[in-house]
Amino acid sequence: MFPTYRDLLELAKSCGKEPLWWDDNGTPRFHEFHPYLIPCIYADEALLMIIECQSCGRKFPVSQYWDKGGFIMQYIRSGKDIEEIVQSIDESKLSYQITHDHIPYYGDAPWHTVDKKQCAGTTMTTETLLVKEFWIKEDFDWVRKPEYEISFL
Repeated sequence: MFPTYRDLLELAKSCGKEPLWWDDNGTPRFHEFHPYLIPCIYADEALLMIIECQSCGRKFPVSQYWDKGGFIMQYIRSGKDIEEIVQSIDESKLSYQITHDHIPYYGDAPWHTVDKKQCAGTTMTTETLLVKEFWIKEDFDWVRKPEYEISFL
């Protein structure tokens, strides 16, 4: 995380505030989660999941999203055949992955400290514990889909 984020966290803490969740980029968010706040206006699916730091065990609510356009562009840049891209779209969705026993992956834990020092977990992958909220964009509106809100414990 960039030093300015640490400064932001320290400033927020001095005002008695803690982040309510972190977005896909590890940016702390201080407003209640809603998919409108994720860092991609083109997203088709979004979730809020709880992850755990492998080093200290701290739990973090974090977001993740999927957007069809981004997926297609990634494949086009890789030189894949268009038919292969079309066949892979459904399997790349977060909803598909969750229903086919693929646990959503976040990566390194958001910036945090232990004993006033950077936690080693900020350089380690995290464990996904549960999908707390799952949303799909339908006709330009976000609709919550509880059937995808599951625990991995």
